[in-house]
Amino acid sequence: MKKILLFPAIVLVLGSCVNQNSPIKGNSAISGAGATFPYPFYNIVFRDYMRVNPGMTVNYGAIGSGGGIRSLRDNSVDFGASDAFLSDKELKSMNAEVVHIAT
Repeated sequence: MKKILLFPAIVLVLGSCVNQNSPIKGNSAISGAGATFPYPFYNIVFRDYMRVNPGMTVNYGAIGSGGGIRSLRDNSVDFGASDAFLSDKELKSMNAEVVHIAT
């Protein structure tokens, strides 16, 4: 079953697991959108992650939690960030299973 991630903490987890002596090979990108409050923190984390992994690009649009949820539902981003967990109704509207990761 396909899963989509809510909250960019996955990038934090990935960043802490990467061996700094063996950066990601090739070019890869992940995009997300959502909450504006944590944007300064995410920006620092994503910048540091991309520095360690020069072939990896993380794009994040601070468009608000509602926008992040809509973008995730519409499959226009790989992850969304929200200040709160999704309601049962919001979860049912998603095109794939959502994994909640609190940040």
